[in-house]
Amino acid sequence: MAGLLCKCGEGMSNGSLPSENILEIHEGEVIESLIVQETRLIELYNEHFEYWYCPVCHRVTELFNVPNGKIHRRFVRVLEGTHPALEDLTCWRKIYCFTDQEVYEAIETDEHITIEGFLRKYPLRRIVRLSPDESRALVYDGETSRYRYSYLLESFDPVAEAEEDAKSPCLQ
Repeated sequence: MAGLLCKCGEGMSNGSLPSENILEIHEGEVIESLIVQETRLIELYNEHFEYWYCPVCHRVTELFNVPNGKIHRRFVRVLEGTHPALEDLTCWRKIYCFTDQEVYEAIETDEHITIEGFLRKYPLRRIVRLSPDESRALVYDGETSRYRYSYLLESFDPVAEAEEDAKSPCLQ
């Protein structure tokens, strides 16, 4: 069990299953490769990063996936007045984003479900594209492909973040 204090002050935890604070975020190429390998959903794991979602301010915090993970970067959710159409994002990277609840529900129903089976049975609720410089992610509705909101990379000061980490370490 671990916890994290969001920048907004909200305490987050992965102590209960499923956790409203944990996201499974993977690059499109990775997921597509795992589909070809017929990988089971229960085996889906990001060995480099873990992602925490704050239900209060909607920030997504990316941690290096090491014991007592260090914050790598944070994205803040915004509504943008102008945004490109989904079909115009050909140079943006495809990202798969699932909530812990979505994954947990599928595995509870069928522990042998593959990633492909999961995607067939549970259509994507969101379509995510990451900009080439990784500073912006656009989220579209999975059914209608209409724009919903964006995530922008927050300014990041490693020294200030290290000081904040020292004040609010991850809980064990």
